[in-house]
Amino acid sequence: MHELLHWSAGARLPIVLVNVSRSMAAPWSLGVDHDEITLRCGVQHPDWLVIFEPNLLDNPLITGGANDKTSIVMNYLQPLSNALPFHYRNIFQVDGTAIAEGLNLKTTSSSIVITGMVGAFAGASGLVKINRLVKIIRDLVPIKKEENAAAARQAFKTVQEVSDG
Repeated sequence: MHELLHWSAGARLPIVLVNVSRSMAAPWSLGVDHDEITLRCGVQHPDWLVIFEPNLLDNPLITGGANDKTSIVMNYLQPLSNALPFHYRNIFQVDGTAIAEGLNLKTTSSSIVITGMVGAFAGASGLVKINRLVKIIRDLVPIKKEENAAAARQAFKTVQEVSDG
């Protein structure tokens, strides 16, 4: 459905797009898809990127359309290398993995950081109010509703800006 992004931009609609890589299984699966993550749609010059793994900064299929007006929210809480591919507008970090593990949001092999990263995006961008996000999580997340809501709130509060362009 990425083809609707161009129309919505022209209509100046405030849309938040969350794209998560997960396995495909009937009817729904929370399992992680271990295939390489790529930006397979025609989005160029995004205002925001939410990156779940810092190694993806080096992948031109992920960051190729980004420019100096792009802000990034990363699941990472370590000093960044000075050798970033190019200058981004703002970089925000949150330890989504620690938040998820602290709330027992994990499978047997990995932490589930999705709601925490959405909360971090809300905190970094100011585009989504945390109370509205928590209500949506409680309404739509199928399991561990309160833990997912808590992850979003905690990430919202702890996301840190590490560069200011």
